[in-house]
Amino acid sequence: MQGKYFIRILKNLFHINKDRYVYKNKNNRKWVYISYIPRVYYKKRNSPWFDKHQNRREALVIGEVFKRLGYNYVMVTYDRPMECDKKVYDIIFGEGPCFSIMAKRNPSSLKIYYATTAYPEYQNRMVKERTDAFNQKHHTQLSYSRMSPSTLHNLSIDAILQIGSSATIQTYPVEWRSKISLINQSSNLLHLVNIEEKISLYNRRHFVWMGSSGSILKGLDLVLDFFLHHPELHLHVIGKMDPDFEAYYSPLLVDKANITLWGFQNVNSEEFNSILQGVTFCIYPSASEGCPGAIVTLMKMGIIPLVSQVASFDGIDACGFVMHSLTDKALDEAVEWALSLSDDTIKQRMRQCVDMAAQKWNLLSFEQEFEDYMSRQIVKTADSRIV
Repeated sequence: MQGKYFIRILKNLFHINKDRYVYKNKNNRKWVYISYIPRVYYKKRNSPWFDKHQNRREALVIGEVFKRLGYNYVMVTYDRPMECDKKVYDIIFGEGPCFSIMAKRNPSSLKIYYATTAYPEYQNRMVKERTDAFNQKHHTQLSYSRMSPSTLHNLSIDAILQIGSSATIQTYPVEWRSKISLINQSSNLLHLVNIEEKISLYNRRHFVWMGSSGSILKGLDLVLDFFLHHPELHLHVIGKMDPDFEAYYSPLLVDKANITLWGFQNVNSEEFNSILQGVTFCIYPSASEGCPGAIVTLMKMGIIPLVSQVASFDGIDACGFVMHSLTDKALDEAVEWALSLSDDTIKQRMRQCVDMAAQKWNLLSFEQEFEDYMSRQIVKTADSRIV
């Protein structure tokens, strides 16, 4: 362990430690510890890297906002405990093990947990429940994937800034909910879809599932099982599967012409646009994640969302469908609803998806919401300490 710390000291000395970034202005007296993704500061010239997830540009925005508010800051990789130091900070912000450690070390600081998924204990419980159910149904022994490293047990947290919706708040214990404020995430899709062209090309029998790690948690098993029995419908799968999950399904998907696996795709590429040109619905029976970034991206492409309750968002009734359970029956009902829509209704909902996503989920709105929120929290904390 001492060797690891020595290597870290050398990396810091020569400014090559990508798990830590420090901003310091001699005119600023206060400090923020941010447990998130400092690698963004070392990748600024790598646009394709930023396109992989919207949280990367958001991380830069978070740093800029604290800078404007008059703070120096240290941003560290959220799951690297060796980046936890003994300094005293005015604000502890972020997620993961580093947030928990530094929150305990700084009892007098303003502590804001930045929640990018559902309540961590809820997510971990759902990972286990869904994986156990899968293993029992398919007679397999797949491992748990996408377990949250965060823990809020025995932490004195002042506030929670939550990406998601009112449904996400419900995953928390009742006593935590009054501390939660919602913020709309941005999107890594940088262009606008030609909605009239989209409307002229859609095929109501084409669906898409899009996601990353955590295949079972995000309901890909339910989706694949459904489409394996419905050759008259076409499913596009965008994103990488968990290795053991893929090993199980690969033999089942051989010669299944109605299911196309595209792997990871850059959402700002021509290939991504081409794949989705005729797709009408996205289907996402996730057991976690409030309003996932993948759904935001697909809505911006004019694709109608069919999502689980926890993955839904406020206002979804105007454009999509909510599945009220994570079952084969719920999936069947969602697809049946989708296929029952008239052409006029599909066109109207496509337009609604594009309009809502463009207005609600963008980087400028995220920046404004984040700065307003932090300004209020700082003033609130200052006022409480005066009293």
